Amino acid sequence: MEQKRFTLSDIARELDLPVERLKEWIGIELVVPSKDGKAEFFVEEDLERFRVIRNLIDDLEVNIEGVEVILRMRDRTIGMEKFLRKVFALLEKNGLLDDALIEEFKKLG
Repeated sequence: MEQKRFTLSDIARELDLPVERLKEWIGIELVVPSKDGKAEFFVEEDLERFRVIRNLIDDLEVNIEGVEVILRMRDRTIGMEKFLRKVFALLEKNGLLDDALIEEFKKLG
């Protein structure tokens, strides 16, 4: 299933932010657009990333350097979570997990 695609204007409208501000964040690679030929687009994960950046800067008053650090940690955490989900799925599929551990893992979200 193909992900929904967003233009920069779509993102700006959704988040009620000026396109120029989003371009600044793209320029310092806080968000990297996907490409289809010459056309750039964004997916749902990018929209969420823009939302996180906006909240860090506007609501929590984190500076750009802090945003970069937080996003790196967030990316690593998300990557580890995806990896652990795959590992747990394989272990469960092969009957190598007990029910108590499966239930504990499910509680994590």
